[in-house]
Order: sequence, then structure tokens, then C-alpha cells
Amino acid sequence: MKLNFNEMDVNVVDTVVPAGKYRMRVKGFEHCVAKTGAKQLRCDLEVLDHPEFDGMDKREYFQLETKCLWKLMLFIKAVTDIGHLEGNEVEIESIMFEDLLERCVGETLFINYGVEEFEGLERNFFRRFSKVRTVSPEKEA
Repeated sequence: MKLNFNEMDVNVVDTVVPAGKYRMRVKGFEHCVAKTGAKQLRCDLEVLDHPEFDGMDKREYFQLETKCLWKLMLFIKAVTDIGHLEGNEVEIESIMFEDLLERCVGETLFINYGVEEFEGLERNFFRRFSKVRTVSPEKEA
């Protein structure tokens, strides 16, 4: 096995994009553990309709700790038409939660990214998740 730098994938998920609003498609989720040992959810995304970054993969991480769930809730609300759920609560380790994540796959949203320096390197951070508004056929006519 060899490292072939001529065939290196330039579509790297850690590529820093300039600050701004990007249309993204949700590709999937994976449960994982952070270096700190905290449970988290990794979300794979694809940049859409951008002259320079179209098709590029990005990732968002959601910490699965009570004080951090607000970010995941904002994301899910931006991707789905969920206003509320019965009982207004979903257990993270439940079939209902997994079904909710599955409903997000293939959907689109806007992510407004900022750029910051962290441990000597530039990285993106989310500033806002927002819905992709579509015009219904009745309103177009």
C-alpha cells in the first residue's frame, strides 16, 4: 500500500470556506465519540449551487449533551417541517430520534458559516441554520 499524493482527494471535509451563506444537502449522520469522550453526532453535508465549492463535502458535529442540544434542535427545525412533536420531547437513544434523523437525509438547508482561529488553525463555525424556502406551484402562477 502506498500514499499517492497525485491522486489525493481534494474534496476534504475540513476545507475552510469563506464566511457566508451556503446551501447544503444532508448526506447522513453517524453516532461517534469526541476526543474528550463525549457522545456526538456527525452530520455529513454537501455544498450545493456554489460557483467555487459546489459538490464539496463538509461536516457538522452535534454534542449529545443536554446543554448542547439547542444546536441540533435548530438544525432539525431548519431541515424538516417539524413544528413540534407529540409531547415536545424525543429521547436521543430512541427509534423516534433515528427516524427523525433519517427524515433529514436528502433535505437541504442554508448554513451561514463564520471563520475563526482555533489552536493556530482556521476553521468554520456555524452562525445560523435556516430553511430553504420553496415557492409552491400555486403561488408561482
